[in-house]
Amino acid sequence: MKCKYCDNDAAPAYLICKECLQNPKRLEGRKKFLSRWGDSPKQAGWIYLVKDPLHKLYKIGYSYTHGESRLDDVRAFLPLDPVLIHEVRVYDCRKAESVLHRYFRRFHYNREWFKFPFWYSEKSIIQKFEIGLNEFKLKRGK
Repeated sequence: MKCKYCDNDAAPAYLICKECLQNPKRLEGRKKFLSRWGDSPKQAGWIYLVKDPLHKLYKIGYSYTHGESRLDDVRAFLPLDPVLIHEVRVYDCRKAESVLHRYFRRFHYNREWFKFPFWYSEKSIIQKFEIGLNEFKLKRGK
């Protein structure tokens, strides 16, 4: 798959190449970028999945920096250290988080926390996480 803004190869799960994703200045002055992804490139960030090992709960959240930076905030409320399971760079992290919360609503436990059935492995949760993000990207493309 080709990047929407240059001729570089983009990963299938993304609409943009790694170089454009990591360097928003490459996209300055391109109305296509701003109109497609929101009012400002500052909405870009990370969607992460954190596991509470004691209660077997998962937190889906967003951060403008890496998911690791949010672990300190989560640690303050948990008796055991949470584990960062997965994180993905996205353009509009607030909308992506909202879509994932809706996508996993049947597993909703409390606020940003989700409880999956015991037969769901971490690998299957991560796969569903990626599917939810791909669904988000397809909706944004319309």
